[in-house]
Amino acid sequence: SMNESGLIQPIVVRADASGNGFKLVVGGHRLCGAEINGWDEIAAILIECSDDEARQIEIDENLARKELTALERAEFLAERKRVYEAINPDAGHGKAKKPKTEKGKVANLATFARFSKDAAKSTGLGERTVQRACELAASLSPEAVALIRGTKLADNQAQLQAL
Repeated sequence: SMNESGLIQPIVVRADASGNGFKLVVGGHRLCGAEINGWDEIAAILIECSDDEARQIEIDENLARKELTALERAEFLAERKRVYEAINPDAGHGKAKKPKTEKGKVANLATFARFSKDAAKSTGLGERTVQRACELAASLSPEAVALIRGTKLADNQAQLQAL
């Protein structure tokens, strides 16, 4: 389709920390398509970000894809939560300190949104959907995930929650 329609969305890259070129943030399928088509160049957006920020951007793009199974969506959201809390250490549930105020003064509020609200805004999912997916991912053992992956069960939210 890229040969027929061109590149609709540029890839996203960041400078490699070693100073040798660029690291792909998002657009692996597009880059592969360009290589298959024999393209010498591809449009790219250069951004500055940390490893955790790059991972969050990659997760958000993958969450926007419609073909994710319920299990994959839960895994991506759980990973996004881990990354979000690494970037915003005070954002973890119960970690934010209660502001101290003097009488007549307004307390400074945290400048970050709670994870589920931020993820819902970024992905277009409901906040409760984000919370349930993270709960689901946390409740399944790695062994169970390995057995479920690739089966019909992987895309059945109700049955996954029942497990």
